[in-house]
Amino acid sequence: MRCEDRFHEIYGRDPEGLSFSPYRICPIGAHSDHNLGKITGLAIDKGIHIAYAPKQNGVVEMTSLQFPKRAQWHIASVPERKQEDWADYRRGDDVMYVQVALQLSSQETCEREFGNLKQIKDNYPKYVVTMDPNVGLIHDSGIVACSAREFLLAD
Repeated sequence: MRCEDRFHEIYGRDPEGLSFSPYRICPIGAHSDHNLGKITGLAIDKGIHIAYAPKQNGVVEMTSLQFPKRAQWHIASVPERKQEDWADYRRGDDVMYVQVALQLSSQETCEREFGNLKQIKDNYPKYVVTMDPNVGLIHDSGIVACSAREFLLAD
């Protein structure tokens, strides 16, 4: 069954959009680097098909053709603990911490901006975003610092 047919069957309407994300393979065994590193990989003709439509109530709802349970959560109250279902990975995408600084021009500023995020003891993404276009990418204890431009243009 195609995902757009299943969408219509569940929600009683057509999706507003369709998307396809191809699987990627790497002949040398590397994996996708979520820290913005370079990898050697190529897309294949298999992948994930997604049918979607916005909801107006702030609830994210997902259904999989491979798993029986529908996953739901409100965007403003993502569960703090795993729900032990297939959608846990996706729920984690809705939570991130962002600390904003005009510049990271001194050690004192870096300690202040990174220090707040270092106190948070979970595994959600943490960013220090700065207006300084020359900051490059800085990684400190799993925290990524980048320019506002890099942050806004990232996938």
